[in-house]
Amino acid sequence: MSDLNEIKCKLEELKNLNARGEEWEYFQVLDSIAGNVYRYNDFIEFEPLII
Repeated sequence: MSDLNEIKCKLEELKNLNARGEEWEYFQVLDSIAGNVYRYNDFIEFEPLII
């Protein structure tokens, strides 16, 4: 479950970065989330994100 919490924290960070207009950091965090979602695809039941 800690992996899901990590993803939730990163999603919150994405919202904050987007609000501040920090585009480069936004995409770095998004890429990190994509890696986590891909790794835990069976558990979360998402398709891998392609950026």
